[in-house]
Amino acid sequence: MYDDGGFDVSRALTERQHQILLLICEGATDRQIAGRVAASERTVQREIAEIRTILDASSRTQIVAAAARNGLLPANH
Repeated sequence: MYDDGGFDVSRALTERQHQILLLICEGATDRQIAGRVAASERTVQREIAEIRTILDASSRTQIVAAAARNGLLPANH
């Protein structure tokens, strides 16, 4: 999907970032996400910072809203 500027957000996220995005939408903490994606909490925090930049979001709530707005969530979310 494209944001308002014609930028394909779905292609901007790596597979890991998309996985982390879905876990954020489920309400997982950084620690829980780290365990699920086999990464350190610091790595997860860096990935979340990058997701925030890509989605132009300043909070997890805004990440979830941007993900929904850009069609990044499966139907069951």
